[in-house]
Amino acid sequence: MKRAPVYQGALLVAGGVIAGIALGWSFRAVVGTPSGRSRGDMPVEEREPDRNQAAATVTVVPGVKTHAVDHGKLHPVLPVSGRLTYDETRYVDVRASTEGVVRRVLVKPGDAVQPMQPLAWLSSPEVGNARAVVMRHGDELALALRKFQWDHQAFEHASALIDAIEQRRPIAQLEGEFRDQTLGDAREKLTAAYARRSLAESLLASAKPLAEAGSMPTATLAQRQSERDTADAALRGLCEQVRFDAQRRRDQSQVELDDARRSLDVARQRVAGLLGYEESDAGPREDDSNLSEYAIRSPARGTIEHRAFAPGSRVGEGDVVFSVADTSRLWVRAEIRERDWLTIRLATGDAVEAWLPGAPEKKIAASLLFLGRAASPDSNTIPLIAAIDNPDRMLRPGMFARLALPLADDADAILVPESAIVRHEGKAFVFVRRGDGAFARRDVECGRIRDGTVAVVRGLNGGEDVATEGTFLLKSALLLEKETE
Repeated sequence: MKRAPVYQGALLVAGGVIAGIALGWSFRAVVGTPSGRSRGDMPVEEREPDRNQAAATVTVVPGVKTHAVDHGKLHPVLPVSGRLTYDETRYVDVRASTEGVVRRVLVKPGDAVQPMQPLAWLSSPEVGNARAVVMRHGDELALALRKFQWDHQAFEHASALIDAIEQRRPIAQLEGEFRDQTLGDAREKLTAAYARRSLAESLLASAKPLAEAGSMPTATLAQRQSERDTADAALRGLCEQVRFDAQRRRDQSQVELDDARRSLDVARQRVAGLLGYEESDAGPREDDSNLSEYAIRSPARGTIEHRAFAPGSRVGEGDVVFSVADTSRLWVRAEIRERDWLTIRLATGDAVEAWLPGAPEKKIAASLLFLGRAASPDSNTIPLIAAIDNPDRMLRPGMFARLALPLADDADAILVPESAIVRHEGKAFVFVRRGDGAFARRDVECGRIRDGTVAVVRGLNGGEDVATEGTFLLKSALLLEKETE
């Protein structure tokens, strides 16, 4: 009978094992019952069933290790391919906000930078004009402040002088008390009106005794009374007018001061928008006289990933001059096929495993950040983003990566080591240890495999012992026995 090559190989291996009997190894094929009787000892009618048993049962004493199987959860996963990218929250393109010329470049790709660190110096007429506007508004603010201070003091001092006049304090005392106070034109107006009223009061007081003595006509006394009342009314009206005018000038100065402050703030914001930062945060400029020169500064801590211009280059508004990124954390972008979507079990914040194709044994912890809200009409896939820590910066954006996504099917199953599964002629089986020490072939149906563990869907019961090492010897003996039939 012509034997297939696989059977010839099995015979060679089995022959080598049998030769080891001289070295103390015990190897025998058991036919029929565990008693070890040969086929010739059995009645003819029993040989056919025993041939099936012999074809499925072997005994190998040395070199075989077993594992007791039991129920458990495999925690199946779906491996998906992805690619490492920058964390978009830690990646910044530094752009030129105006046209200009690069004067100096201070960094190169790979350099670590700190926030507000100068990266390059540019010259821009637009920045120079914006700074000139800031300086003009600064001068206008200083003038408005001085005017407000003057008007505020004039109002305060005029109010104090009016209060003193209403108390009818002597003119000489008022002149001494308010000699050095800021009053403006209110000083002359109030002092003159107060003097006229005081004079009219004095003339009236001197006329009363004369009129009572009959030496002055009654009409003259009445006239002086009228002059006193007129001067008094004029003084009160003037006090009201002076107080109002002084308050109005103070309030108007306040409005002008606030407007000057706003104009200066707008001008500074314009410069900050052109520069990309507040000049007050950057410290003094290298050359205050050169209003057009300014520094492009790093907006964040990170590494220079890209430099687009050299000294002397002309840049346009919006051109990317540098790219700065913090690669201590990266993203893994992947896509889930639509047919796999309902099988996964994921939520934002869940922990997933990642690894590089070149180092599958090195697992990397990742955290799910984003699951797409819609499937791509072109690829029928749903985007996914996970974050991984990269403290040693060994991982690089652009590298391929793999993610293990947990699946929703996580039912109990019989779990066996992957080394226990033997395959032959398209079938999977294991060797189950019997009570007499022999191993019987048991066909099984395998489910998912993860981390060297196989979920057996059908064919095994919990508590049974299966061979995990030495299965090659068992398989060889099994094939040899079939060939000798």
